[in-house]
Amino acid sequence: MNTIKKISVIFIALSLVLSLTACNNKSEQTVKKTSYDNLKIGKGAENGAVAENDRFTLFWDGERACVLLNDKQNGTVWSTIPYDYYKTGDESGKAVSSMGAPLLLEYASSKNTAAIKTVNGYTGVIKNGRVSSKKIKNGIKVYYCFDKLKIVVPVDYTITDDGIKITISPSEIIEYDNLIYKISVAPFMCSAENGAGEDGYLVVPSGSGALIYADTDANGNIKEFSEQVYGTDPTRYESEKPLNLSSVRLPMFGAKDKDKALCGIIEEGAACAEIEAQAGNEKVGRSAVWVTFAVRGSNVSAVSFYGGQTTNVENINNEIGNYKRLTVGYYPLYGDDADYSGMAKIYRNKLNAGDQSGSVEESPLTLNILGGLQIKELMLGLPYQKTVAATTFKGALNIVESVAGVTELKTDVLLSGFGTTGLDVGKVGGGFKFDSVFGSKKDYSSFLNCCNSNNISIYADFDIVNFSSSSLGFSKTFDAAKAANSFTAYQNHYSPALRNADDSYSRYVLLSRAQLSKAADKVINTAKSKKLTGVGFSSLSSTAYSDYDSADYGVRHNMEEDVKAIFKNAAENGLSVLSADANAYAAALSDKVINIPMTSSEYDVLDRDIPLYQLVFKGITDISAPINTANNPQKRFLEAIACGSGMTFVLSADYDSRFATSKHSAFAVSLIDDNLKLISELSAKSKDYYTAVSGAKIEKYTQLSDTLSMTEFDNGVTVWVNRSDSPVEVSGVTVESGGFMFKEGE
Repeated sequence: MNTIKKISVIFIALSLVLSLTACNNKSEQTVKKTSYDNLKIGKGAENGAVAENDRFTLFWDGERACVLLNDKQNGTVWSTIPYDYYKTGDESGKAVSSMGAPLLLEYASSKNTAAIKTVNGYTGVIKNGRVSSKKIKNGIKVYYCFDKLKIVVPVDYTITDDGIKITISPSEIIEYDNLIYKISVAPFMCSAENGAGEDGYLVVPSGSGALIYADTDANGNIKEFSEQVYGTDPTRYESEKPLNLSSVRLPMFGAKDKDKALCGIIEEGAACAEIEAQAGNEKVGRSAVWVTFAVRGSNVSAVSFYGGQTTNVENINNEIGNYKRLTVGYYPLYGDDADYSGMAKIYRNKLNAGDQSGSVEESPLTLNILGGLQIKELMLGLPYQKTVAATTFKGALNIVESVAGVTELKTDVLLSGFGTTGLDVGKVGGGFKFDSVFGSKKDYSSFLNCCNSNNISIYADFDIVNFSSSSLGFSKTFDAAKAANSFTAYQNHYSPALRNADDSYSRYVLLSRAQLSKAADKVINTAKSKKLTGVGFSSLSSTAYSDYDSADYGVRHNMEEDVKAIFKNAAENGLSVLSADANAYAAALSDKVINIPMTSSEYDVLDRDIPLYQLVFKGITDISAPINTANNPQKRFLEAIACGSGMTFVLSADYDSRFATSKHSAFAVSLIDDNLKLISELSAKSKDYYTAVSGAKIEKYTQLSDTLSMTEFDNGVTVWVNRSDSPVEVSGVTVESGGFMFKEGE
């Protein structure tokens, strides 16, 4: 009986007796760079157990380059080659090249970095290359040698108390004539068998979150998904703005396969990662979701040809980014926990153990008050930009007093666009002041006193990422972030209808990453001088970008660390932090997150939206959904209620007909007079419910039907939301159409 069959028999019998020997230290070989032909790749670790702890045993099969994780709690085996397929020992057919591939590479010749190619690890390593390995602490290091490309990729597999981690250290990669652009790790580790209906799906964090069922689409086509974690890097050239309603904000994903599931979390290197998925491939028989890391930066250039045609050409950088480690962790779930609620809980617990802990104070109502914007005027026939107020401080005072008169909900206020150019891009941080067009110091003081007397927290939003003009300490020429081609990464405004660059607006730039902390310090000083409760970092919390002026910032390196340092500095200065549509690392350190994603990107391959973002963050930070800017505010209110999210209303005191041509569409629905009745109605409906779920985390979210959901909170509260046009009977109680009903725990 060969080694592979021995391993299979052991696992099928669920035996914990290890009959295969551990690593043979004499055959271990560390790869050292020399002439590729002289690289000495030893036989490596022998097949069998290479690591073990109280819960797991890690096995290695060098003949098939397969890592297997045996969960001793129940005998389930998770492996880089799907275990059901691995047990067959079948290495024929079309499935093996997909499921048998430990890695996928994108690469280019160092002589032509624009000609990007792909290679499958099964073909490049198993068939036409070599594999070596050595035992390391808690696991095994595997060297994947793509001999035809003269590339070696070392990968560490280590067990933890609750799963397995797969790590690539880019500095250990060996290259010669070809340069790696991207590496896809264990593409079939996290997968589900096709055709299991609602018991087989992939979880992708597109926007609020989405499911891709493990099957073809309605037309029998394979479904493919790929989105960059934390959204597209804005330093990359884009001739068109992608039609993407929501970006990926969470570095997590997963797969449910009947009564078991696997949750994946990108634990290091998320900013340079993409989450990819393929569902319904009948030749393979399984649907999978995986992580692809970009180890190098790239830039897209528009190249013109004779006849006026243009095409985009992508060139990769010569140098590998400065990431020390790129790590994805996998965590098994079983039974009732084997679903997307269970996956969210795993990720939430890891956030709680790190960035966020303690009790959360929630304010169910947020008033996002719009200050103003710039409009074009003429003076002596010459055009100029003028800041016009939609809401002065007197107007803001009126808004706060009006709302306080119709609601008992605890309320926060965010001042947006009160800087020198309003909501439009101008100086860094809006000049770090409130423009005089919004009123006098006395007017501001009256507004401040009104908020304080009503126990309302006041935030002001500052954009320290985007700017279009120089100011003291920040030069548009010398302090702008650089693209991968070393030129300034200019940003365009885009036409909402055509999605192409709108030349009627001036281009702007991104602040040099090295200057972010300096700008943040100025924001903190401004907030303290204005006696604000906290600061809003809307753009910083939702934007992850590179700056190739320094190797420290290439491929978005250190973005998470930079933002965390800024947020912690604000907290140490006694200020609360507000984010908007925030990336996970920013949300975890925020006191409040508004404009949380309420839908996925709505690509055709996504079968159903889920509230994954809410499942993660409800109860560890104060989250709030946009209400009056939604196409259907009443429906959006129900979606907010379903997960205990607060309500954000975008408001202004006045409207100027000149705002109609602005790119800021929120002005059309923001007048306080048009929103006061809705605020009153929704507040009255939700007051008791928000009190009941304040500070609670979500234990489980269940979609009982297309229009009925049930959410269970960890304090015993359960809420049912009915989105249909007819009443629904639930637990002996009627939930009215377009309404909700909640029950507190015993």
